[in-house]
Amino acid sequence: MIVQLREKGISAELYPENAKINKQFTYAEKKGIKNLVFLGEEEIKNKTVTYKNLEAGEQKTVSLEEFLND
Repeated sequence: MIVQLREKGISAELYPENAKINKQFTYAEKKGIKNLVFLGEEEIKNKTVTYKNLEAGEQKTVSLEEFLND
C-alpha cells in the first residue's frame, strides 16, 4: 500500500514498531502528519482501510480499492 500511495505522489511511512495506538498518534502529531491510515487484522480480513484526518477529527472506513483509487 505504501508503494501505491507513493506512486501517486502521496508521502507515506510505516510506524517503526508494534506500539499502542496512543503512542502512534503522538508520533504522528510530533511529525506534523495530518492523515493516518489503519490497516489492522479486521481491515485486512475485510479488505478495507480506516483513515483519520487528525485536523478535522474525522474517521472513515472504506474498501481498499476505493481508498487506492481516490
